Amino acid sequence: NLPGVEFFETSLTKLPFADASLAGGLCWRVLHNLIDAEEVIASLLEINRTLKTDAPLLMAVRAAPEEKRPHWWNPKNSYIHRRANSAGDWREDIYFTPESLQLLLTLMGFELIYCEPIKENEKIGATTIDNNYLAAHILKKKSTIDHEWISMVHKLIVKFQG
Repeated sequence: NLPGVEFFETSLTKLPFADASLAGGLCWRVLHNLIDAEEVIASLLEINRTLKTDAPLLMAVRAAPEEKRPHWWNPKNSYIHRRANSAGDWREDIYFTPESLQLLLTLMGFELIYCEPIKENEKIGATTIDNNYLAAHILKKKSTIDHEWISMVHKLIVKFQG
């Protein structure tokens, strides 16, 4: 019941919007649930494509616990947790640190303005689970990301998962 607001259910890697057509975006608790780091990169490229320059993006991603604070693409200290999903395939749960989120966003053409840790409790059956997230205010800064740059980001992130 929000006049003038439309909701879409779509693939994050193929958004149904024209280039630089959106004045803002919300990507709340989505990126860390994608299948792998390569899909995260493709999704950030698509978000970048659809946002106008300097458009705000509000994002929340799963945060690495304090005892596991390395950058998530470091092959020795990677905090990508591989596990089977409900369909019987594998997925990678990606846990971010404020530093790794800032670096990834910068590489993908964004500027991280503000990042705040938040904690949520989720009840699954009789079990309460603590979830840690990073809530971020982001601005789109770079409109064009060339193929060579994307290739370098893939090498840094995807290839070094170990």
